[in-house]
Amino acid sequence: MSPSTVAHAQVPRGRRVVNLLLRLLPIVLAGYALFDRTFAWLHFPGVPLFQGELMVGLALIVTASATHTVLPGLKNRIPSTLLLVFVLWGLVRTVPYVGTYHVDAVRDAALWYYAIFGIVVAGLVVSLPHLPRLWAGSYCRLLPWLLLWSIPAIQLDARPGGPYMPDAPVVSWFAHKSGNIAVGGAMALAFLLLVPVEGLGRRKRVLLTVLASLLVAMTATQSRSGLIAAAATVVVMLLMSSRRRQMIAALVVPLVLIVGLAWAVDFKIPARPRPISVTQLAMNLGSLTGGGNSELSDTAQWRDQLWSSLLKETRRSNKLTTGWGFGENLAAKMGFEGERREGPLRSPHNSHLDVLARMGGVGLTIWIALWIAWFTTMIRAVRRATSHDLRFTRGVMGFAIAGVVAILVNAYFDPTLESPQVAMWLWFLFGLGLGVVARERLRREQDVASRAA
Repeated sequence: MSPSTVAHAQVPRGRRVVNLLLRLLPIVLAGYALFDRTFAWLHFPGVPLFQGELMVGLALIVTASATHTVLPGLKNRIPSTLLLVFVLWGLVRTVPYVGTYHVDAVRDAALWYYAIFGIVVAGLVVSLPHLPRLWAGSYCRLLPWLLLWSIPAIQLDARPGGPYMPDAPVVSWFAHKSGNIAVGGAMALAFLLLVPVEGLGRRKRVLLTVLASLLVAMTATQSRSGLIAAAATVVVMLLMSSRRRQMIAALVVPLVLIVGLAWAVDFKIPARPRPISVTQLAMNLGSLTGGGNSELSDTAQWRDQLWSSLLKETRRSNKLTTGWGFGENLAAKMGFEGERREGPLRSPHNSHLDVLARMGGVGLTIWIALWIAWFTTMIRAVRRATSHDLRFTRGVMGFAIAGVVAILVNAYFDPTLESPQVAMWLWFLFGLGLGVVARERLRREQDVASRAA
């Protein structure tokens, strides 16, 4: 998105702050996609700052100063209302604990407050109809860099290193999780196969599709959660596409060629925690059905023990209805804190279970209802967008659905929604999908009104 284009967005009030958000949002999303947690910090002398929190503050300012721009995003009332209820309940379960846990309460509350972007992005898409095509063009230009960089980035995932910046919280010099890379590769595939973009020729699209397939295959050797998320994304793409045979060929042919060639030459790259090889890929696939080596089984067993311990303690402490609230280190309370490169574990290592643990059955019910409403709204809109003129709109909807599925599946195995590098992408896709649906609904209502007149 060029600054000049954004500068001319017709927003009568709050124009400057809206334009600032429109300039920064693609940059921040691209930074998270490329560098993950390493990109999450800004540092001023003595004061480390989260870029995500600064963006949340900017989104709140946009909501207050350009309310007329944000309100159209609420046109899809059921998912929008449930999102606001989720945010409100999160606030209720956070405020009482700020005095006790201070910054930890606010940090853990990232599980809900990034959802504010869902409404803001939806409102921007309805108020500024050109945004989806601008964002699609920006993402299209980012894809070659993202895919080429992500392939070597897999090997850097577990490299040791010191703090990212002096006096900042300890972050490895490179902290890009292989599961997040897999999600990024799956989203790239969904975009390339679903969204028609001007300027993306057939040759370039085929080349990028091969690169994305290679990336997904490589990350599947490092992360079973990424493997499952990518597989779920492929299923969604097939369901969303009206050209299933062509899509199957576009996915299967390069993947079979890549895996077959790697097996024939015994391709293997030493990496941590696991080597990148066809043998390791087969072991990861086998572990999904109960097989696999002891290291993979130990990881799954550790996760199951943490989850069951937390559920038992939550039930025993009568916290099932409203949860523990935000601020307490739940992993440490269960005796599973451990030592990790990015710092001690604080959550149940499952974002969905974290919703239950911190917000109780009330929060989990809202969470499940929210996603049922969103997916229902999106799927109905996709089914209605059958005309040739709506190919781009249908593609964007399918991309949003596929991206959300990938992120939510990966979040079942990893606490990714508690951090901005994944949460901002999730709620951006949430808002993008709702905004496109609301815009199409407004267009149909205007057509009906004009015919009646």
